[in-house]
Amino acid sequence: MSTEAAVTQQLQDFTPTESHEDLAWQKAKKKGKSGGCIIVKLVKCGKVCSGCPHGPYAYHVYQGEWTYLGKVVVEIDMKEIEVESDDAECDELEPEDSV
Repeated sequence: MSTEAAVTQQLQDFTPTESHEDLAWQKAKKKGKSGGCIIVKLVKCGKVCSGCPHGPYAYHVYQGEWTYLGKVVVEIDMKEIEVESDDAECDELEPEDSV
């Protein structure tokens, strides 16, 4: 898959979390924005660089007017993530002994 195709796929696959949207609404309120909707999306730059896609960036949209709110970076608390496996074989594996 070409770099541009991979970036396009990442753009299509991105789904903002509730945390992204909450942070975006906080930014909107600081700018005096209310009503309308929040759009959180990844964007590609004009040259499709090695860092593409960029973001996620948030926008407040009200009556066709888009206001840039900035980047919305959500930190993940790894303690809250539960890892589940449906594969019994994986559950039986033990970490390899270090050399």
